Amino acid sequence: MSKILGLDYGKKRCGISISDELQIIASPLTTIDTKKLMDFLKEIIVEESISAIVIGLPKNNRNNIFELEKTIIDEIKKIKVLFPNLKRVFINPNLTVVEAELCNFNEGCLSIPEIREDIKRVDSIKIDFYDEKFNFQSLNFSGILARVILHEYDHIEGILFTDRISKFKKTLIQKKLNKISRGQIEVNYPMKFLKK
Repeated sequence: MSKILGLDYGKKRCGISISDELQIIASPLTTIDTKKLMDFLKEIIVEESISAIVIGLPKNNRNNIFELEKTIIDEIKKIKVLFPNLKRVFINPNLTVVEAELCNFNEGCLSIPEIREDIKRVDSIKIDFYDEKFNFQSLNFSGILARVILHEYDHIEGILFTDRISKFKKTLIQKKLNKISRGQIEVNYPMKFLKK
């Protein structure tokens, strides 16, 4: 079976996550220098049998265009030329729920290493978006792919998965979150921490 690659694009660094072969669980893979992204994708897509890449675009509720968005759109075009068999590119996505049930599932994120929590999300969504050729499309997704899309969409809205857990659970992991925010964690991929 094929896997899904998640891409959190940044001007200097990109966070990469990958699903398992059943496309049920996504886990952090690495963080790489953005200048090396295309070379990295050429290798990982073949080595890991990647069938789709989920890329978040920085949009806010006012639909303002950010400078980074233009760069990401250019990168999406390059990815589609280099890898014509990948499934979807979502530009300016708008999500709605389609007769869905709330389901618990254990999530993690490259931005918050070594922390995983059960997160309730709907299991079916409808997404209106523009594809890589800027044609409007409307599609339904369910299961893990809906969850991955919702997780990445949260990033666009400035939401991390830990913002979706109960206050009690967040209190239990607050010390770990504080250590991560201070850079007091070791991971097998590079991370940069903001100085206060």
